[in-house]
Formats: sequence, structure tokens, C-alpha cells
Amino acid sequence: MRKRLSIALLTTFLSLLAGPAAMQAQCPPVTIEVDNPWFEDFESYPHNAAVPLSDCWATPESLVVDNGTSPFVYTGYPYASHSGSNSLELKRSPVMVVFPEFTNPINLLSISFWGNTSAQNAAAAGTLTLGVVTDASDPSSFIPVETIPATAFGRVGQDAPYTNFMGEHSLQNIDPQPGMRIALRLTGTQRSWNLDDITITAAGVYRADSLPYADHFDSVGSWRLNNGDAPNRWTIAQPDGTGNPALFVTHDKTSPGYNIAVASTVMAEKKLVMPEDDTVTVAFDVMAGGESHFDFLKVFLVPESTEFAAGTHNNAQSQSLYADHALDFTPFKALSAGSDGYPHLFNLCADTVRVTAGMTNPAPGEVAKLVFLWRNDNTTGTQPGAMISNLRVTAGAPCRIPTGLQVTNVANESIDIAWEPAPETSSWNVRYRTPDSAWTAVAAASNSCSLPGLAGSTMYEIQVQADCGDGDLSLWSDTLTVTTTNVGINSWLENSVMVFPNPTNDFVNVQCTMYNVQMSADLHLFDVYGKLVQTVPMTGETTSVNVSSLADGLYFVRVTTDEGAVTKPFVVKR
Repeated sequence: MRKRLSIALLTTFLSLLAGPAAMQAQCPPVTIEVDNPWFEDFESYPHNAAVPLSDCWATPESLVVDNGTSPFVYTGYPYASHSGSNSLELKRSPVMVVFPEFTNPINLLSISFWGNTSAQNAAAAGTLTLGVVTDASDPSSFIPVETIPATAFGRVGQDAPYTNFMGEHSLQNIDPQPGMRIALRLTGTQRSWNLDDITITAAGVYRADSLPYADHFDSVGSWRLNNGDAPNRWTIAQPDGTGNPALFVTHDKTSPGYNIAVASTVMAEKKLVMPEDDTVTVAFDVMAGGESHFDFLKVFLVPESTEFAAGTHNNAQSQSLYADHALDFTPFKALSAGSDGYPHLFNLCADTVRVTAGMTNPAPGEVAKLVFLWRNDNTTGTQPGAMISNLRVTAGAPCRIPTGLQVTNVANESIDIAWEPAPETSSWNVRYRTPDSAWTAVAAASNSCSLPGLAGSTMYEIQVQADCGDGDLSLWSDTLTVTTTNVGINSWLENSVMVFPNPTNDFVNVQCTMYNVQMSADLHLFDVYGKLVQTVPMTGETTSVNVSSLADGLYFVRVTTDEGAVTKPFVVKR
């Protein structure tokens, strides 16, 4: 025991001889990794009522108060902290606390914390200002960034519980300088503020990436989350810690959704190096609640110099009729009542929609920004916010939807189809189903496909999708409706109906050589979509049908008998 005490006294004596500068512990700068925030809850400090901050902090502006020097760590009093027993106390004003130094560029840091004030009303609480200092020993070097009112915490009054936190606030608009550090300054009050569970998060480098660009939102990466002081904010995470990562709007940093108490306009921005092409294809999965034209998502592809102002307001870019550089959502969602800014806004959608759209290239050969803008006002109800996933940006126009879809043959258990090919497409996806059933999908390596193993005398819906490679898929084509022939028809019955000439340009003859068979009085003509286009009375063994008014294409004539129906194709071609 004596030996230990002697060593301690000797150490103290040598420190005093070395002078004040030697007593200041050297605290190396901290590096914050993306998705691994710096966190301080002050629970490592001893329980001695009021404890000075460690030497990693600085207090260039301080006050002598009745129980020490403010600011200090207030320990052992749970009612003044959010978690545990300790909190950082700023007692009376003016006082300033400077955070430990971080190696990260300061404009890539964001801060959030819980807090309360002992003031009985907001007017007596004074002003807490977030800022930076260029000299940790000089309070005059303080550069204010944002003023934080007591009402931001939802807690005023000595024994009121913590009900909210000072939401994540970015320092992205600060010009980084060597040695610059985060600071908080309290002014205009004789009451104390207690801060707890401080979290400082680092973003990735806000850089420009080349195309093709794909993002599954596994990390913040190179996005700029331009949230300002808005309470509803973009974040990149796993919603509620479950499911797949996404870019989504949240009011608590974990749950998708927004709080309407205060209006918000926030942007998630990504820099991209543009190709020389006139058009760029943007594809992503999206869902968004919102309220008609009050709360909505908009998507922009703008020149790099275009700036959007985030905050608790509605900027010009978010107004419902603003369309410059905005994505047109028309093909992906029907117009909703009251959405007067449509087609450039997206909301009222609880299901995931895949958007694949061409957008005008605003900066060929230069850098542009892809911007997801969420806007809500502070009226009406609360709905889910926007959620974005599986983003892909590629050069050139979108993969084209297959056209000219037609039936080339129909049998009792199969359907053959074909469509117009596109130069950029080398493979396709074909899907089919009976009405109200699930789709069955098959791949096609050419612009035709046979669908075998079908049920006889059954209606099928068929669609085709182009696959342009690298995950670039077109929308599905219009639906082709086709009915297979009757499995129970005898071959003699099938062979008893002949259609000629085929192709034809004016008249087609339908010859029926069936005996001892009761036939209907009419012939029925259908187009390739299964729509009835003509009904013609049968005039005997051979009926001549005038088809001169029909457009060129594939048609079907159906003869109905008491033994079954026979359907025969024919082509009108001029």
C-alpha cells in the first residue's frame, strides 16, 4: 500500500513540475466508421454528483457554479438523464462544450442526442446552438450551424420525462478546416440543460459514381441525406431492424413513416457521372403512403449545381405542379384523386411498384444528381412515408416493351405466340395464366414461344417482357387473351371445318362438312385478343364472310356444334 501511494505522489509531483501544459492529457482524434457511430452516454464517469469532463473535451467558455464548473457530467441522478444515471449538464449560460476531435471531414458528420431543460417554460430555457469551432480554446471561433429550441425535445420543466430526442442534424454545409470540432453553446438562461445518449454518425464520401450504377442500400455509401432540421428524414438502414435494407423516410431513424406535427421537405441525393446519351434509364422499387397532393415523393435528375433546400418548409421544387427534370410516374400508377401535380408525384401506394423510366440527361459527359424528394405538410392524417430499394441507373433509353404480340397457332393443349423483336433485346420473359390465377413464367430466346401442357377449352392471358441484360427489364406487354380448343373434339370434327382462302384480303369462306351434327345458326369471329368482332349467319355448307372492313392481322372463326366447338385461324393481309 505504501509503495502504491508513493508512486502516485511521485507521479503527481512530476506532473506539477512539468507545468500546466503537461497536465493536459493528449487525446488522439477519433475515426468514425460509416454505420458504426460514436456514442457517449457518460456512464463511465464516477458517481460524484458533478464531475469534470475528460480531457478529450474542451470548455473554452465556462462558468463557476455552486457545485463546480459548468459544463460538467451530472452523475447519479436518473431523472436528469435519458438512460442510466449520468448526463452532460450545461448549468446556466453562457457556456460552451467542444466535442472530442474526429478525423472524419466535419461536413460528413451528423449528430443527435436526447435532452431536457429545468426551465418551467420555453421562454426561460434560453437557446442551445449547434456549431463548430476552429480553435478549441477560443470561444470567439464558434461558427453557429443551427439553433435548437427547448421545444425540440418535447420536455420543459424539472421533473418532466424525456419524450423526444434532438433528431439527427447534419454538418454538411460547413467548409471543413483542419482541427475543426463540433461544439454546443447555451445562452440566455439561468436554468440548466441536460444532454444524454449523444450519437455522432459519419456518412460516406459524397462522390460521383459512373454508370451503370446499382445500389441495394447495404450502407450509406456515397449518398448525401439532405435533411436539414426537418423532423421527418431520409435514412438508409434496415427498417425496424428487419427485412431488406432500403432508403426510406422515418421520424425516429428506424421505423418507416412520418410524423405530421411539422412540415418537412427532405432530399436523398446521389452524384452520377453522366454518359453522352440523351436519355438515362432509372429503375427502382418504390412504395409511398402520403395524402393526395399534400404528402408525396418526387424524383429528379438535375445538373450537379442544382440545390434543394431542406427543412420545415415547402421549397419550389416540391410544389405539386413543378415538373422540370422530374420523373413521369404515369405508366406506373393511376391518377389519384386530388393529386393535381400528377404525373410528377407518387403517393397513396401501399404496395411495392417497380419503376423503370427514361429521364432526359441534364448534363451529358458531366456530373448530375439523382434526387429523391419527400415532402409533407402538417395537416390531415399520417401515412407511411416513401421507401426506395433495388436502384439501378443505366445509360440509354429503357428496355422497350414488346409489341405486335399475336397468336400463330392454337390447339387443344397449346398456344404458339410471336411478337416484334427490338434490336437491343436478345431474350424475353413470357408469362401466362387463367383469369384470377397466379402467373407461370417461361424464358424465350427468340421472338416466339410455344406454351404446351395447357388445359383444353380454357381462356389464357399472356404477356411478354423484354430482357435487355444487366437487370434492365421492360414493362410487361399488353395482355393477349386466347382460348384453347376443346380437348374432347374428335379429329373428324376438327377436320370437317375448312377456312379459305388464307390469307385473304376481302372474303373468307368457312366450309362445314359435318353430318348428323347439330350446328348453331351463327359463325363467330374473334381477334387475337379474344374480342368478338363479327357474327355471321350460316348459309349452308359454305358460308362466305366479308372481312374487308377488318384491319390486317390474325383472326379466328368459331363453329359451335352439339359435339363441341371448332376454332380455326385465318389472316387478313393486304
